[in-house]
Amino acid sequence: LLGQLDALETSLALLGGMYHREAYAEFRSMSPSRAACVFAQTGSVDGVQLVCSRHPCLALPHLCQVLSSFPESSDVDLWAPLLDLLVAEPRPERPDDPKCESGTALEASGLVGALEAEGGAELEAWVTDNVFSHSSACAPPSRVEVEGWALRRVLDFVREGCLSNARKFAAAARARLGVCLDGPSGFVDALELGLVRYDADCDLFLSLGPWDALACLLEQSQDDTLRRDFDRVAAPFLAGLGGEAEAVALDLVQGEFEGRPAWAIGF
Repeated sequence: LLGQLDALETSLALLGGMYHREAYAEFRSMSPSRAACVFAQTGSVDGVQLVCSRHPCLALPHLCQVLSSFPESSDVDLWAPLLDLLVAEPRPERPDDPKCESGTALEASGLVGALEAEGGAELEAWVTDNVFSHSSACAPPSRVEVEGWALRRVLDFVREGCLSNARKFAAAARARLGVCLDGPSGFVDALELGLVRYDADCDLFLSLGPWDALACLLEQSQDDTLRRDFDRVAAPFLAGLGGEAEAVALDLVQGEFEGRPAWAIGF
């Protein structure tokens, strides 16, 4: 009953205090995280923010899925602030438990155990945020999961040809999450400059070693564009290699000298 009341209050908040029977019926039949995904799919940043703020514990384990639901064509700048949710407190402070949701009562009911068991996610549409906060399932994505998600997300933008959004997302991930996505960012720069083929595979690029990756980034570089290509693509890539940068650059020059000596000397 309390879960249904929560759903009603959130539905009213989403509709500016107006009651809409069909909207409420649809909202209460899905988990808050699923509702947040639906709002993200339509580009509604306010809807996602409201659902996540009213149901922070239930949204917490699914934040990567929610943020992946924004269309690749939607302006990343509009929803980038939501990335902060991924580095918020692991378990939001909860209010005093109602008597029926106390730890003792929940232990006796077996509800928390059901939430933690396989298939427990199906119950998320029927419990309150407070009940879910007692479950070990109420946990944020780990640092490794966030880093892996950010890499997959930027690749989504590249595959869809949304290169500007790929660059914006990489910058937001660095600023808000501390995740470095220099590899995909360099690929995007090279793609926009025409230095790699338009149908080149970013996934394959990321699997290459340093020498092969640098050669790929500069595959179509010409004598008259070398300065631009070096500043925009090669220099940032080499800077990210640290101590091995000089050896990689030297190997590239030696490898390219026979095919394009003037370019190799200029490099």
